[in-house]
Amino acid sequence: MNMLSLLKDFDVNIESNEELDCLIVLAQKEKELYDSFKPTKQAFYGLGKFFLSPSLAAFLAVYFDKNNVDSIFTNAIYVLFVFLVIFILFFLLSMINKLVNYDERDLDNLISDIEDIKAFKHFALSKIGK
Repeated sequence: MNMLSLLKDFDVNIESNEELDCLIVLAQKEKELYDSFKPTKQAFYGLGKFFLSPSLAAFLAVYFDKNNVDSIFTNAIYVLFVFLVIFILFFLLSMINKLVNYDERDLDNLISDIEDIKAFKHFALSKIGK
């Protein structure tokens, strides 16, 4: 079943941008409920902001006083590599989440379809016979 016939079956007026915008807002709110990484993102944001940043600054201040420049650059490369691996792991987990979470993907498709209908309203109206 295509989106135009579905909207017509539920008596949604596709000529009205307000109704279509309301559907988009409702779908976005519903999509936020399916975000399984939202608590993790908030926890890491707080952890990074209030604990890791000051701790890292204090550690680096002590570290720079005790070591020579060559070992500092070598260790900096190692630290950057660790951060890169952590970033890639979070990216892969979010991609797996998008593949597994069908509801979130369906809501993305709904939002995209409604935005397409808004953008190509004259074509959509000709398809449903108005």
